[in-house]
Amino acid sequence: MKKTVLLITIGCLFFGCKKEETTEFPFDSLVLSSSNLAEINSIKFTKSDTVYFQRNYPDPQQNFYAIISNDKKIELNQYLQNLNINKYKPLYYDENLDDGQSYLIQVKAKDTNRLIFIHGSDSPKELYNYIDSLIALKEDLNFITTKQVIDFGNLSSILPIPPPPPPLKEN
Repeated sequence: MKKTVLLITIGCLFFGCKKEETTEFPFDSLVLSSSNLAEINSIKFTKSDTVYFQRNYPDPQQNFYAIISNDKKIELNQYLQNLNINKYKPLYYDENLDDGQSYLIQVKAKDTNRLIFIHGSDSPKELYNYIDSLIALKEDLNFITTKQVIDFGNLSSILPIPPPPPPLKEN
């Protein structure tokens, strides 16, 4: 009788325990920057529940943060688990396009830093799907202004080159 009760108890414990559905964020950080004639901004996702946003243009540069809900964080993590960043080329560039939309994806994972620059519409559709989903997630968040300095990585390929200084006047 004791063995039966013990087996039933162990069985109930074994089958009754349900593992909570959490998926680990697959990167240390993921930064998506976008640039066009109207705006330049970046959004940064990390392992925490805080999402950072930086507006570079129109001026002035400003930093923001938002807290992502646990459900949205799990959804984001599961979605990004499928992103095999190493299968993409580092550069997708439309040579016949002067203006237009540009994206820079920066992924940091352990000791690696991977960059993908997209200018124009000559990159895999899957990359655009990831970009669109991250932008849609950003649109659902309520960002709060912060004075905190946030590292968005190297944005030199997405930010405009400042004009040269004016020539010196000679007397």
